[in-house]
Amino acid sequence: MWKSAVAAMSLLFLANAGTAEQAVVSYENDPAAEEQAAGDFAALAEARIAALKAALELTPDQQSKWSVLESALRDNAMLRSEQIAHRQDDANRRHEAAAEPDVIALVQRRAEALSAAAATLKRVADATAPLYESLDARQRQRFVVLARALGPYRTRTRE
Repeated sequence: MWKSAVAAMSLLFLANAGTAEQAVVSYENDPAAEEQAAGDFAALAEARIAALKAALELTPDQQSKWSVLESALRDNAMLRSEQIAHRQDDANRRHEAAAEPDVIALVQRRAEALSAAAATLKRVADATAPLYESLDARQRQRFVVLARALGPYRTRTRE
């Protein structure tokens, strides 16, 4: 019980601390700061994944299903970190060149980024299904609440 309370409080803190994307984008023309921000992003993603796992209190059977989801979540976080860095690099190059952006190239790069994000998110969804099906009602409730803090895919849907 104590572990669950600590994990839940940690996740709530992390969820309200702002997104790592904001932290990464705020560094301008400072390679050391950008590298630090990338490390912060990775650490934050790891903490959120660990907090979700701790809060779920998985059974031994669920542990094997968790490892697939955990890998997909890490891949998703890595992709987001790379995309943020690429956007920052593009913005820095445009700023240094003081030229108008190549709109077609920007749209093409954005389309590629969205395709990559869609593929990674599909992998997360596919990895989530077996674990979610094995969760009891209490675990499902925790999963729904806590998983929202894992990424930018927060929605306000009511079903």
